[in-house]
Amino acid sequence: MFLISIIVFSLFMLGIFVDYVTTKREKNQVDKNKKIVKLQSVFFKGQHLLNGRLCLPLTVLSSVVCLQRTLAALNAIIRLESTVHRIEVKADLDKKLANFNSLPATQAHFYALLALPQNLKEQVKMLKSSTLLVMILKVEQSNGYVSIDSNQAEVDQLDILNTRLRSSIYGLQAMEMLEKKSYGKSKALSDKAMALLVGIKCDNEEVTQFVDEQVAELQLINDGITGVIDEKNHTFYDKFKDEARLQDGSNDGLHRAVNYDM
Repeated sequence: MFLISIIVFSLFMLGIFVDYVTTKREKNQVDKNKKIVKLQSVFFKGQHLLNGRLCLPLTVLSSVVCLQRTLAALNAIIRLESTVHRIEVKADLDKKLANFNSLPATQAHFYALLALPQNLKEQVKMLKSSTLLVMILKVEQSNGYVSIDSNQAEVDQLDILNTRLRSSIYGLQAMEMLEKKSYGKSKALSDKAMALLVGIKCDNEEVTQFVDEQVAELQLINDGITGVIDEKNHTFYDKFKDEARLQDGSNDGLHRAVNYDM
């Protein structure tokens, strides 16, 4: 009877131990999966910017930072769970990083002078990518992975680009409201666009001149909106639009698309 009790107790303790080991193993697997998912998020954000270069062309510095961040995330994933595919991706990214590290620095004020796409949807996509890039650069700077001075210059340029994008988006939305004869909304959006653009400050003369030209072009749009409202006649807008189209054919207008070879 005593022996049976010992056996029963031993089996009971063994069951507890097995259950503990199983639970511990499952918990460790869940924790590992959570870490992998978090690291994959970092990896895919970097890849999103690198693969979306037609939406937002990247400077050499930005490309290097994104690649380093992506590689760091991938290396951490491999340490948790290595696969043949991940090893192959790592080798490919290592080659790309070495290539970008060998390139000369991109021209100064690249982002600040970047031409904007004409399409509203494309401008929104560029703004999202630019905002994500700013976040990544700031995180990497706080982690001490990039030079503070060069990184801050990149962030300052992107801030100017983001302001120009938001201004342009408001401007395009203002024109849409004008087309729909929502004159009050059109004027409010146009005023927001102008307030953003005139608020841009930069010590570089080329950037300042570039922004001033855009302010002048936006002022033409504002004049057209004001003219429609003052005249209380939508045909005034149609005439203004035709004149603006003719003028845009002879200059580098605010929304002229430009192809970039990186």
